[in-house]
Amino acid sequence: MQTTDTQNLDNQANVSVEDDATLIRSREEIEQRQEREQISELSAIDRDVRAHEAAHAAAGGSIAGSPSFSYTRSPDGRLYATGGEVSIDTSPVPGDPQATIDKAETIIRAANAPADPSPQDLRVAASAQALLVDAQAELLALEAEAKAVAEDETESIADEETSFATNSNEPSAFESNRDSIQERLERSREQREAFADQLQELNRRLNDVQQQLIDSGLIDSLNPQGNFLDLVV
Repeated sequence: MQTTDTQNLDNQANVSVEDDATLIRSREEIEQRQEREQISELSAIDRDVRAHEAAHAAAGGSIAGSPSFSYTRSPDGRLYATGGEVSIDTSPVPGDPQATIDKAETIIRAANAPADPSPQDLRVAASAQALLVDAQAELLALEAEAKAVAEDETESIADEETSFATNSNEPSAFESNRDSIQERLERSREQREAFADQLQELNRRLNDVQQQLIDSGLIDSLNPQGNFLDLVV
């Protein structure tokens, strides 16, 4: 009887040890599975973050810096990028509104370059849109001033021609300077045509920028009841 009891106790002890070992293995397997899932998730985030910042840097070109990252250490000891940024110069180009317009367009393209622009990306795009509109207004003012000067020159030449015509009994300075006067008239006409062409091109560029913001969904949040500036001759 005593031997049987001893065997039963030994069997119970063996079962208890086996149960404990099974429980430990189960816990280890759960922990390992969780670690694998965490590593897989961090690896996917790392790829997305790097691709996102690379898109910014590539589209920003010379006005964008190199990507910088913040990291998270995984259970296997490796560091994965889980955040990042690309610095970009958003200042206007002093004394050159056309260069500022080109720069603003580059900033907008860079901000919207990733497949999933972040809220901060959209804020940068909105700021660049404001910079573009300001530069557009400055350029128009300068071109309007140049156009006014050209028109004044045209009127002055026409008055000079009329004055010469009233003195037809004498050899006129107009006749002796006809080529020079015609050249000035032609230059004035070319300036007016160039101004109209430039304004049309600027309208096209602005429309392209607006379409980019519409595609990104930003234009509705900025100006839900209207459109951005449209320039006409």
